[in-house]
Amino acid sequence: MNLVFRPLFLVCALSFCAPLGASESALNWQKTELFFGLSRPKQKPISPREWENFAATQITPRFPDGFTVMDGVGQWRGKNGKIAREKAKILLVVHPKNAHFERAVQKIIAAYKTRFAQQSVLRVESEVKVRF
Repeated sequence: MNLVFRPLFLVCALSFCAPLGASESALNWQKTELFFGLSRPKQKPISPREWENFAATQITPRFPDGFTVMDGVGQWRGKNGKIAREKAKILLVVHPKNAHFERAVQKIIAAYKTRFAQQSVLRVESEVKVRF
């Protein structure tokens, strides 16, 4: 092999040894988790069909690039001192931190509280580094 091409060959060969994503820089994004209780005051719990309709009409249009929904069970001590439990849906969205996404999250929370007579929706935010 010609001495001129040896360094070039070595550089090309070693570039394939780098871990995937090693040269990609991480994006500083935000992770939003929303906890939606499925119980309603003086009514039957929110059904799977009602949840699916809510997700299709309120969440998907605001986060068309994707999101994750998980089932959960919450627990807390009520004002009466008794332990209360409630099934929940947990929405997880990773997104750029900007006003557009902030409005989308606020609208989803407001729609859920109104539609299902909820007092609150727990919201957890954290900054994350994202690589694709």
